[in-house]
Amino acid sequence: FFLLSLKNKDKRLNKDTTGIERKLKKNAIQEPELELMIKRADALYAKGKHSEALKLYDKIATHSKAISNYNLGVAQYKQKNYKEAINSFKKTMNDFEHITVSAINASVCAYELKDKNLFNYYLALAQSTLPKDVNDPLYSYYYALVHYYKQDYFEALAALNKQSSNFYQKEKEHLKAKILTFLGDYPSAIDALEKQKDPEDSLNLGLMYANIGEYSMAIPKLELANEYKTNPLVSKIALGLIYLKQSKFANAGVNLK
Repeated sequence: FFLLSLKNKDKRLNKDTTGIERKLKKNAIQEPELELMIKRADALYAKGKHSEALKLYDKIATHSKAISNYNLGVAQYKQKNYKEAINSFKKTMNDFEHITVSAINASVCAYELKDKNLFNYYLALAQSTLPKDVNDPLYSYYYALVHYYKQDYFEALAALNKQSSNFYQKEKEHLKAKILTFLGDYPSAIDALEKQKDPEDSLNLGLMYANIGEYSMAIPKLELANEYKTNPLVSKIALGLIYLKQSKFANAGVNLK
């Protein structure tokens, strides 16, 4: 769950930004140009040019430390460089900006590193700084994330049901679906995912429909997941089991073969 990476589309990104990069080297860059370079770095990363993007993030960091260090941490996380990502998030927090969300992300990195103590430390830090963000449009989402990672699922769910803004709606609905599934409320979890109309959710929806015996709804979702190659082994096994329950042995055999 990464919230502040600057990914706004900008038509100017199609233009040559070499001149701005020269200004960057001379410490003569203006704020609008700096924002453009951050977007340029994000665009490079999105195109798979990771090394170029990371070099540019590093250059930008000396001029706009908080946001650029944050974005650098996001990029490092995506490359599974979790220790480096934690250091980038620490730099953001050292500038006393975006502390809560940086601490949340650092805790996720610590979780990936299987460092329980570090995970708990950053999670506690995020919780302690939450009150300072009470007027932030994303406050309810921060609150939900902190309590989700603390396994206070009812607290997290309450925050998701009382949102402080409509930002990151897709992420919120996915988080809600995860919690509801864990709590065994498959119908409500299905409702949360169905709102998104995202083909990538087909496998999860198919499995949840199957869990409540709605096989006529599960089958097309699992077939769609198979088409999108969303873990085809799981979708075919699930289809095979459903067809066995329906005594459609030929169909079951095709999938389980």
